[in-house]
Parts: sequence; structure tokens; C-alpha cells
Amino acid sequence: MRVQDPKAMLEAYVEATFLWFRLYPKHAAILFLSCHLAAHHPKTRQLLTTMRDSSESRIAEILSKHPGLKAKPKAWVARKASEVRNVLIGALLNYFTTDSTTSYEALEHQTISSVEAIVRGA
Repeated sequence: MRVQDPKAMLEAYVEATFLWFRLYPKHAAILFLSCHLAAHHPKTRQLLTTMRDSSESRIAEILSKHPGLKAKPKAWVARKASEVRNVLIGALLNYFTTDSTTSYEALEHQTISSVEAIVRGA
């Protein structure tokens, strides 16, 4: 919240998500179990949809402040926010559910680079 630069804000968002799972690794297991349950239970799906929408809304808010993206239509920004969230959650899902050969720190840096590439690829 203290960061003002949109690029740094987006990086801080990614870092905060990685920090969350670093501090509370069992939360990752709960989140990904919830993903499985959402495939079978509408109430769990509603919860995860709300979480997704909230996350993408926050990311879109950050992206809309980015100097190179201010003129972009809201729908475009929303799609980019979805891409950013998908990269972030996908990276964490792979890390916590497969035998990763990448360190957590390296994955965090790779994810930040991927997110920056999404924004640059505007």
C-alpha cells in the first residue's frame, strides 16, 4: 500500500503473494484443495470466483495507473489483469503440486519477469 509507482506496485503484489505462501505454506494446500472442490461443489466455486474477481480487480486497479496503459479500455485492462493472476497462481500451483527443480526465490523472480512481460507486451 505504501508503494506509489505502478510497476513497483505490481511487483509488490506478486512478492506479497509469494510471501503469503512462504509464511503459511499450508494455505497453499488449502487453496489448491479448494480448487479441486470447486470443480464439484457450486458453493466452493462461488467462493473461488469471488476470490478471483477480487484479485483481478486489484491487479486491474494497479495496471490502470501504469503510464503506458492509462489509455487502454477497461476490458483490455481486465484481460491483462486476468493474465497476470493466471501466471501468478499457475506458478504457485506448479511449485506446490509438482516436484519443482526451481527454488522458491527463483520462481518468484521468474514470475515477476513474466508479469512485467505481460505489461510490456501491451
